Amino acid sequence: MLLLTNDGPLANRLQHPRYGVAKTYEVKVKGYPDENVLRKLRTGVALEEGVTAPAEVMVLRSLPQAAWLKMVLHQGWNRQIKRMGEAVGHPVLKLKRVAYGGLQLGRILPGTYRALDPGEVRRLYATVRLGEE
Repeated sequence: MLLLTNDGPLANRLQHPRYGVAKTYEVKVKGYPDENVLRKLRTGVALEEGVTAPAEVMVLRSLPQAAWLKMVLHQGWNRQIKRMGEAVGHPVLKLKRVAYGGLQLGRILPGTYRALDPGEVRRLYATVRLGEE
C-alpha cells in the first residue's frame, strides 16, 4: 500500500515519528517465532540506529516452515521489519502493508490505484492533527 499526496504538510506528518501514525503489515517469516521472539518484537529490537519502538505483533497463521504475522509499527526506519526479522532469527520472506493511518488496503489489484474519498482524507488529516491549529 502506497499513499501518494501533493500536500507537503500532510506527507511530512504522516511520515514523521512524532505523530506515531500506525502502519500495519502482514509479514511472512521463516520458521515459527516462539513467545520469546514475539516478546522481543513487542518490546523493541536492537538495530544499528538503536532499539526499535514497541510493535504490536500477533501470529495470523502458521505454515509448515513459516508463519504469517500481523505487525503494527509507529515508526518507520529504513527496511525496519526486514531488519527486525533478521535480528530475531526469522528472516522476512514476504511483506505487505495493509493499512496506513487508519486507511485499509482492501481488495485492489497490484499495480492499480484509487482516489481516497472525502471521509478518508478527513480521517488522515485528523490522524496527524492537521487543521486543528
